[in-house]
Amino acid sequence: IVTNTSNSGYMPIKASAFNQTSSMKIKENIVDITEEEASKILDVNVVSFDYKENFGGMKDNYGVIAEQVVDVIPYAVSIPEGYNESEFDEGKGINQPIPSVDYSKFVPYLIKMIQIQQKQIEELKK
Repeated sequence: IVTNTSNSGYMPIKASAFNQTSSMKIKENIVDITEEEASKILDVNVVSFDYKENFGGMKDNYGVIAEQVVDVIPYAVSIPEGYNESEFDEGKGINQPIPSVDYSKFVPYLIKMIQIQQKQIEELKK
């Protein structure tokens, strides 16, 4: 969700693509993700929820909770500088530091789990 500067309107972001640089030329210490690491995706709790009115009020959403994910896959969670849970003020809406989740960071875990499961399926077929 994005908002205008006065927080009087929220809108979803629409784009034809969100690309991340991924060339081997910009990476080092490349190691395959382990099956144990990939299986952490199975411990991510997926929930349905409604956003509170000060946060857009959108109903019938599905997703995860940053405070839960940070204990499972911290790589996917951003805790903003200056965030203090005890200072959270619902009345300020998004004009304050709020933890967030980068759902794209789940993709490597999902790909690896599909590969693991496909290997298991092939072995069971034999």
